Amino acid sequence: DALALRYTLLPYYYTNFWKSHTSGAPVIRPLFYNFPTEEALFDEQNTFMVGDGLLVRPVIDQGASSVSVVLPPQTQWYDFNTGAMMPATSSSSISVDVPVTMSSIPVYLRGGVIIPTKHRLRRSSAGMAFDPYTLHVALDADGRASGSVFADDSLSFDYQQGLYTDRTFTFLGGELTNRPSPTVAGVPDPASTTYVSTNKIDRIL
Repeated sequence: DALALRYTLLPYYYTNFWKSHTSGAPVIRPLFYNFPTEEALFDEQNTFMVGDGLLVRPVIDQGASSVSVVLPPQTQWYDFNTGAMMPATSSSSISVDVPVTMSSIPVYLRGGVIIPTKHRLRRSSAGMAFDPYTLHVALDADGRASGSVFADDSLSFDYQQGLYTDRTFTFLGGELTNRPSPTVAGVPDPASTTYVSTNKIDRIL
């Protein structure tokens, strides 16, 4: 299950490595990076963020049957595996005891984000190259969400010539739209090239 989850999340990781390349933002982050005003999170050692959208609580104790998951405040969280809405956080973080097994890793979607995934099980990442995307839309308290998808040929340095696609998806007012992501200074604009991604979106969750 953990290996399948890793492959499922590859598009999200790939997009975040692009963001790291263009902005310097880390892919794996302590909680205080995304919640810098929450002093209670400064010492949190067991939970981390992947990009802006995923909170992960790895199981590090042998034989553990449950773990305590810290959910930062003023944010709606969703169980990534089930889509279930977690207890709402208000002005302070909450800690939730979550049962775990040898094959489970607590992962949570942050409300207000859209993350790209691929769910067809393959033997390698190369076998996933042309698979369709599934978008996970996690709404915030106002019913909004946004996120982006980056794609290139995954093999060459052609992205340096603008041969890539970078799209921002937005859910607002019950409608999902997408547009080119804002360009970054010093990064080639893909609009000036002929790169076309053949990947489609076949599911929205």
